[in-house]
Amino acid sequence: MSDPGTTALTQARALLEKAAAERRSNPRSPARRDILKRMISLTRSPYAPVKRFVAENLRSFFKDFPALQDEVIDCVYDLCEDANQDVRVSGYRAIVELSRAENKWTKRNTDVLLQLLQSDDPVELGVVTQALVDHVQIEPQAALAVMCDHCFADGPLRKPVIELFLSQPDVTSVLRGPNDEAERVFIDGLKKVLPKVSPADAALIIDKLLLPRQSIQNDSNEFSNLRGMLTAPMREAVKNDQAKPTPWTYPSFLPFAESTRDKPSTSTVKLFKETVLIPQNIMRTEPTVQARLLSVYFQMLLQSSNAERDAALSGSAPLLQTLNASTATPQKEFWSVVEQVAHAISERSVRVPPPLTTVLTSLRDRAISEPKNLAGAALRELRSALNRTPAPTGPSDSTSRKRKLEFPEISPPSSPQLATQRPPPGVGMLMSALTKANAANNVGGGYNNASTPAPEERFLKRVRVSEGSGPDSARWASIEQPARPIGSLVSRIAGMEISEDVGKSIPRSKSAPLLNRIGGGAAVAPAAAATGVRPQAQAQRQVAGRGAAVAGRRPTLLARMSGTTGDAMDVDAKPRSLLDRMSVGGRA
Repeated sequence: MSDPGTTALTQARALLEKAAAERRSNPRSPARRDILKRMISLTRSPYAPVKRFVAENLRSFFKDFPALQDEVIDCVYDLCEDANQDVRVSGYRAIVELSRAENKWTKRNTDVLLQLLQSDDPVELGVVTQALVDHVQIEPQAALAVMCDHCFADGPLRKPVIELFLSQPDVTSVLRGPNDEAERVFIDGLKKVLPKVSPADAALIIDKLLLPRQSIQNDSNEFSNLRGMLTAPMREAVKNDQAKPTPWTYPSFLPFAESTRDKPSTSTVKLFKETVLIPQNIMRTEPTVQARLLSVYFQMLLQSSNAERDAALSGSAPLLQTLNASTATPQKEFWSVVEQVAHAISERSVRVPPPLTTVLTSLRDRAISEPKNLAGAALRELRSALNRTPAPTGPSDSTSRKRKLEFPEISPPSSPQLATQRPPPGVGMLMSALTKANAANNVGGGYNNASTPAPEERFLKRVRVSEGSGPDSARWASIEQPARPIGSLVSRIAGMEISEDVGKSIPRSKSAPLLNRIGGGAAVAPAAAATGVRPQAQAQRQVAGRGAAVAGRRPTLLARMSGTTGDAMDVDAKPRSLLDRMSVGGRA
C-alpha cells in the first residue's frame, strides 16, 4: 500500500496540472478558483512535502484572483511558522514571489520578514536576509521606508536592520541619486535615527551609509553638517573613556574614531590633537591602544587638506618621541605606525623640519638594527621621508632649459673659501670625474706645471666665459683668470693665439699651420716678424729639420706620432692617459 504523504503529493500535482491547462483558455475561470482554494487548504496538510509543493506554486494563482490574495498571504505566513525548517524556508521564499507578482504587498511582506531577522538559525537568517534584499530591489521606496521606521523605533530590530544595511551592499545599490525618491526616504530615515544610536553606530551610519550617497556628495553643506555631527558624540565618548581608571583603553572612542578615519572632519582631527594625543594623556594610555590611536590619527592626516596635514605633521615630533620611548608597545604595531607616519611625511611637498628630522633619523637608525620582516617597510619609508626634497614650483622644464645657469656667490681664487665652493648646477658629476683623473695624473707627474691649467680649471673657465653675457657675469668676472686663456679649436689649428681679452685672436708666435707641422715644416717668416720673435729661434727650428724637437717647444705632430722626438721610440714607455692626450695644454 502506498504512503499517504506520497498520495497527497500526487493529488496536489494533478490539481496543478489541471489549473495550468485551464489557464490557457481562461486564467480566472471558476475551475481555477476552486483549485486555488483547494491548494490553500493543503497548506494545513500534515505532510511536509505537500506544504512545500503548495508554497512553491501559489504564485501562479496569486495575481489572477485579487479577492483571494489575503487568504493566500495568510496561509504563506502560517508556513513561515511551521515546525519543519524546510517548510519555513519555502514560506520565506514564497513571500518574495508573491511580492514580485503583486508589488502592493511589498511593504507588508517586508515588515513580516523584518520580524524574522531575530532568528538564531544561520540558515534561516541567511534566507530571510536575502528575501529582504529582494524586496528592496522589487520596491525600494516601500521596503526602505519600513526598514527605517524599525530603526527609528526603540525596539529590538534597530540593530539587526542597521547591520543589514551595512553588510548588504545590494540594499544601497538601488539608490539612484538626488532625484530618486527612495534615496531621499533612506537619507531622511537614517538622519532621524542618529540621535538615538550609540556614537559608534552613528559614526558607521554617517560614514558608510549617508556620506557615500550621491545626493549628499552633491550638497557640500549637508556633507559638512553630517561630518560635523560626529564631533559631539566623539567628544562625549572621550570624556567617558578618560573618566575610567588608567591605563585608558578608549572602548567607546576608539571604534568611533576608526570608523571615520577615511573621511575625517577638521573638528575630528582637532579633537585628537587637543584631548587624546597630548603628551600627558598619551602616556596614560595602554601601549597597544597608543599604537592604534596614532595609526588612526596619521591616517586621518593623509585624508586632510594639504595645509592641515603639513601643519600637523610638522608638530608630530613629540608624538613620535613618546612612541619611540615606549617599550611596552608591541613591535609589529610600533613599526606599522612608523611606516604610516613616514609615508605621510614623504608625501608632503616641503622639507622635513629639523625637530622631526631628528626623530626620524633616530627611528631610521633603530629600524636598521631590526629584522627586515619587522621594520623593512618602515625603514624604506623613513629613508624616503628623510631624502624628501621640495617639488619643483618654478617654470616648466622647457622654459628651464632656455634659461642660463644661476651660479652661487663665489670668492676670488685667493680666498681660502674657494676650495669649498659648490660648482655650478650640473657640473658636479663632471668635476668629480675630472678631479679624480687629475689626481691619477699627478701621481705620475701630471699637471704640475704652473703654466699649464688643469682640466677642471679649464672647464670652469669655459663655463664662466660662456656665461659672460648672463646676469651673473659680474660675479665671475671678479675671479682671477689663468695667465693664458684657451683659444677655440679653429684658432689653434690655424695657428692663432688668444689674447688676454677673451675672444680676440692674434697670430700665434712660432706656430706653423697644422699641415706644415705634420710635414715638419717651419713657420713662415711673416708670422715671426709680426710677433717680434728673434730670427735665431726661427733659424734653430729650420735647422732642426723634420721631426726634431727643439728645447722648450712642442714637437711636430708627425714626430710625436712616429716617436722620433728623441733617439728612438720607446715601445715600453707607459702610455699617457686619455685625459692627458685630449688636454690642449697637456704634456708633450
